[in-house]
Amino acid sequence: MYKYIEYKRNEGIATISLDRAEAANSLDHLILGELLHITTELSQDDAVTAVILTANGRFFSAGGDLKAIAKHESRAAYIAELARMAGAIVSNFTQMNPPVIVAVNGVATGAGLAFTLCGDIVLASEEASFCMAYTKIGLVPDAGTTFLLTQIVGLRKAKELAILNTTLSASEAESLGIITKVVPKSQLLEEAKRIAELFTSRSTVAIGVTKRLMLAGCHQTLDAQAAEETRAIALRARSAECVEMLDKFMAR
Repeated sequence: MYKYIEYKRNEGIATISLDRAEAANSLDHLILGELLHITTELSQDDAVTAVILTANGRFFSAGGDLKAIAKHESRAAYIAELARMAGAIVSNFTQMNPPVIVAVNGVATGAGLAFTLCGDIVLASEEASFCMAYTKIGLVPDAGTTFLLTQIVGLRKAKELAILNTTLSASEAESLGIITKVVPKSQLLEEAKRIAELFTSRSTVAIGVTKRLMLAGCHQTLDAQAAEETRAIALRARSAECVEMLDKFMAR
């Protein structure tokens, strides 16, 4: 069904593998179109309990496809369209109910880094590395990278990474909170699946609301955020799912 994405469903777990290894899993309008289609459908699928994002080959993603950009007759328009699509994909991942587990197998640069930053649980092999890379070619970050990276590592460090284009090892990325933990490459996908299976018996809706509350909290005042949490928890408390889960817990 998809040319550049390997997509699998195993009960409630959806696994998305970038599958353009011959081009370092770089992102042109075709692979981004496929990824946008998949993530939009997943955002509307209540049967999905977890999503795994990974890649085939040595690279996780080298970011925007520079060869496709260079030969396009309207580079600026094409870059803007790629940025729009990548941003929409990142938004889908951050706003969808199921947790997104990113398994970074190799190099992640540019928008490839953005797809790392938007994960809820991020695993990386010891061979993975991370770099913003945009300003090396006279561009600026896209796909929500300036927002997400700054929230994770702080303004000072984010500026360093964006301006100096420092390449981080997996262990360095872990120490900064960019990834959750480093996993041996041979165990990377297995560990991602193990974590995904933890969510099969949990409330995907409650997880989704929690994700969105945390994201909104990045630009809310404390009082406004507390009020939003009160509204959200009251709404969840009235749901049949919450009533059932709470009754089961109390009956143990």
